[in-house]
Amino acid sequence: MVGGTIATDTTWTLAGSPYIITADVTVPSGVTLTLEPGVEVRSNGPSLMVNGILNAQGTATQPITFTANQATPSPGAWGGVQLVDVGASGSQLAFCVIEYAGAGLTLQNATPSLLAELTLRNNSTGLSLIGATTPLITNSRFLANTQYGILLFTNAGNDPAPRVNRSSFMDNGQYAVFCWSVTAFANPNAVLNFEENWWSTTDPGQIDQRIQDHTDWPFIPSVDFIPFLDAENGNPVSGNFVGGTLTQDTIWQLMDSPFILYQTV
Repeated sequence: MVGGTIATDTTWTLAGSPYIITADVTVPSGVTLTLEPGVEVRSNGPSLMVNGILNAQGTATQPITFTANQATPSPGAWGGVQLVDVGASGSQLAFCVIEYAGAGLTLQNATPSLLAELTLRNNSTGLSLIGATTPLITNSRFLANTQYGILLFTNAGNDPAPRVNRSSFMDNGQYAVFCWSVTAFANPNAVLNFEENWWSTTDPGQIDQRIQDHTDWPFIPSVDFIPFLDAENGNPVSGNFVGGTLTQDTIWQLMDSPFILYQTV
């Protein structure tokens, strides 16, 4: 059973697993919590709140799992993993499964140095990005989250600006990627790199419908999903896919034909 503040550098070992969170666990700035490969963390509802460093690097054969401590959990059963403020920016997560939380993983004004081979599944939202966070996310899966695969939310004039590549978005309930704000993003003309991902289809019109971005509301950034993959862990689909507003004089050349419109130009 774990809960409260972790005051000194601590390792959760495979031998001591599973770790049951009975009250919010806080890792303050300047403190490192390390999880060994294969460790399982189960929560009775509270969150793992990290203002310091979370070092959770599993392996392909021994992933680290964060889940709800219930026999038959539902999305939203616990508070998820939250990395908050710049002190958490040295965190490293790889080969981790985070499931059945409200938001599986939240980055708020924090940019971990490693986010790879993550599986965010059966949450309300897989990944929530709030404020000044600019993570690179690779080889990850956003699967069966009931609302959003990734939610981007600006905060006090600080915009999230992730780069997501070689990842998969499958069976997310409302949107694969959802950009939102009560007020406008500080830079609504930004273009976010979501290239070379699998979106469960090779129809760019359907992919576009699974993303809320600048084409839907002019106060939020654009999500560039072209080129996209032909399958999970597949190859980029070739083609001149066009859509949106042409901002300067443009010539469509015969040598580049055909041009495939996936939305109104």
